[in-house]
Parts: sequence; structure tokens; C-alpha cells
Amino acid sequence: MHLAMNLLDFSNDVFLIIIAYLSPRELILARCVSKQLRAALTEDSLNRRLLSQHFPRARELRRLDDGKDEIVHWAAAFANVASRYHHLKAGRPQAIEKWPLGKSLSVPAWSRFYPVATWKRHLQFEEKTAIFHYPDTLWTYDSGILIFPSAELEQYILYDISARSKTPIDVQATSKVVRRLRLKDRLLIVEWCEPNAYHQLNENEEVHRHFATAYDLLRDAENGEFQAVFSAWGEDDPIKSLAIWDISSPSPYRPSEDPTGKRKPEDSQGAKPIHHRWIVGQEASHSHPRLHKLKTTGIPFGEGPFWRDKCGADGDVNLSFCQRGSDFRGPHKAPCCLHEEFPCLTITEAMDAEAGVTFSARHCFMLETISINIKPKIQMTGPGYEISLGDDLWQQLPARGKLCGDERWLIGENNHEEVVILRFGG
Repeated sequence: MHLAMNLLDFSNDVFLIIIAYLSPRELILARCVSKQLRAALTEDSLNRRLLSQHFPRARELRRLDDGKDEIVHWAAAFANVASRYHHLKAGRPQAIEKWPLGKSLSVPAWSRFYPVATWKRHLQFEEKTAIFHYPDTLWTYDSGILIFPSAELEQYILYDISARSKTPIDVQATSKVVRRLRLKDRLLIVEWCEPNAYHQLNENEEVHRHFATAYDLLRDAENGEFQAVFSAWGEDDPIKSLAIWDISSPSPYRPSEDPTGKRKPEDSQGAKPIHHRWIVGQEASHSHPRLHKLKTTGIPFGEGPFWRDKCGADGDVNLSFCQRGSDFRGPHKAPCCLHEEFPCLTITEAMDAEAGVTFSARHCFMLETISINIKPKIQMTGPGYEISLGDDLWQQLPARGKLCGDERWLIGENNHEEVVILRFGG
């Protein structure tokens, strides 16, 4: 008590210099020393300054930068952010939620799901194998909103993770077979097919027409809950197919006249397909590239040229796979994150670029790990804090090769068909 009173007797400038040496955790614990010190350390302007000093990239500050006019209790905000980053740096979530998914092939009708088949390819190096293509998940996430079929509630729900509120949404699932869900910018796309065949293709095969339905997610002004309503786009015509052919160079070879592929020309003639160095399987290429390389190509649906970007080993002795910054991401760039830690391959990642937090799931055949990279300072360079989650969390999160989330939580799916949410803080 005596020490606390002496500390408070200093001028404000000296007091600020002293507490600048305390960590966020120590600042929160110091609130319990005395009533006087608690009153000083919970002052709003001081906590806003501390938040800017220790966590300048936190979403609480970014919301103000976005011009959102709202009342912020800075003492509580600093405590929440300090707790969040304490758990992030420790690699230990505050809480874990698990929500069973409703999936079936036929009954009950509301949960019918027939996922789009993956390519029959996998990774193989010597005697070791690993998954390369993961099946689609029956849940989708964007900006704090999680949508999935709840086995407990027996319907599709919209889960506002921050508010912890669940809202039923009607996607007319009883008359559909859902194939894929996508959510982006408050627009939900449900890809589905008719449960009954449109016509018989032959004795063994039937044709089911496929559609996509769009829903706008609107927040109710009175109660703050979300509602899913039909988008103005409505339903498009049945999707036929989308084929992309590289015709930049001529080739007399016609694959349709050569089902076995015996007369296929060398790669130097005609198109040059891009394959992975370790890809094997029924639908893999018979010829593998010598070096590991990633490539992405844009599709010019409108006027203008397509773009192409690649990243990988250029054949030098150092095998320099990626020379870009670890924060460099973009739809128009090759996915460098896949080989940043080569030969460990990144299965999936969830990046909160504005907060400087990245969750990555990587494997190197028998070695599997989920890591968190944190750069809490805006001008911070280098790898930042690199933390690995517990080995037991591997089976609870990337079982479907998909991670989502931001600095507050991480979302994945386990082997028991449950959506798993790791909460690191509010």
C-alpha cells in the first residue's frame, strides 16, 4: 500500500514513464494492488494510450480508424486485448466450442449433403504419403459469421461468434441436396442439386441438375440479429460446365482421339501443364517437374489481358523457393504461403493481415503442426512471435484442410464432423 501511494505521488509524466516498463499482464495485475492504483490504471485516456502503445494493430483501435462512432470503455478494452494476446502468445485458447454438423446422404432430408469430389491425387516422397486435396467443408465463415447445419437444432443456422447468438436461416434444405457453401461480404452462395434425377444418362448413371442460390445477410436494426433473404440475383440457370484451355501455342494433338494418351507429344510441344513435384495418384501426371514451383493464372472474363504469377525454385543451389515477404498475399499472386517453410507444405492458413496474426497448418508427411505468427507492432519486421499449438489440436482443427478466423478466434473441423472454435479472447 505504501509503495502504491508513493507511485501515485509522482507527477503524471513520471508516472507514465514508470508504467511504460510494465508489460500488459503486469498492468492488469497491478489493478489489484490497491483501490487508488486501480483508479489510476483504469482511467480511460491512459488505457487508450496503453492500447496504442502495446497493441496498435488491435481491432478495437482499427474500428476507430474506420470512422465508427461508438462509445468505448478503454479500461475494459485494454484488459480484453491484453488477455487475448496473452493466450495467443501462449498458444492456449481461453475456451473451445464444438458444434456437431448435420450431414446425411438421404435422411433426414434437411441435412442431405453430397460434396464435390476431389481429385484423386496425393503427395508421396519415398515411402511416406500425405493428403493433397481435402474435401469441401459443410460450413462457411466470413467476418465473424459462421454458417453451418446444426445437428442439435436440426436446421441451418447463422452463428454470430462475437455475440454468441444463433439465428435459424431457411435455405429450403429439405428440397435440395447441398453440395457447397460459400460466404463472402455478407453474401451466402448455396450450391445444390435436385434430389431427383433430371434424366437417365445410361443404365448406371443419372443426371441431376445443379443450381446456385444467393442470399443477402441483413442485420435487423432493432435486435441486431442477422436474417438471410434472397439476393436480387435469385437463381441462375443450371450450371453446365466451365473448361479452361491453354491455346497460346498450336498443337495438332487431339486428346479426344487418343483416350490412352499413348500419342501425347512431349511437353515442349503444345501446352505445358503445371504439376507438383511429389504428386501421385490416379489423376496425377505421369511426368513430374524437376523443381518445386507454384503458379497462378487470371481468367479474363471481360476485356483485358490475363495475368500470370509464379514463385518457386529457380534451379539455384540454395533452392530459394520464396523471396517475398511473409505478409505478402493477394489473389493475383502465387500462393507463396504454401512453401514458405518448404519442405513442410502449408495446408491452409487464416490470416488477419490488419492485426498481424497468422494461423498456419503445415505438414511434412509425418510431422504436423499448427503455428501462430504474431506481429503486434505496425513497423515490426522479421518473423515476430512464432508459437505452436498443442499437438492434440491438430486432429481438432484442420481435419478438412481448412482454417478460418482472426485475432480473436480460430475455426476448423475435427475428425468427428464437428466445427471447432478456439476462442483466444473477445
